[in-house]
Amino acid sequence: MERRDKIAVECARSVGYDSLCRIGAKGGCLYFRAFNKAPRGHKTGLPHIVKIDGEGGLFVVNNLKERMWAIKEEVKNGGKDVCFLLLGGCERDEES
Repeated sequence: MERRDKIAVECARSVGYDSLCRIGAKGGCLYFRAFNKAPRGHKTGLPHIVKIDGEGGLFVVNNLKERMWAIKEEVKNGGKDVCFLLLGGCERDEES
């Protein structure tokens, strides 16, 4: 797991989410979506979208245009993004 993935995992845990997926990359930043999946087995609540720049800076994506790009990118990938299920202090890579 690369450094920016670890930063995103820490962010997701800090706001109480149990799942994290990498959405894509744009302008040197990686975009991630954090959400709750367990114990229901499906996505619940609104997704929390963050971006992490090359230096490790973490930014919440609130700009509507940028959020729409991230959502379209996720749909375009067809669920083939890298996901992490955050359970009991460990990460498990999943293919969604």
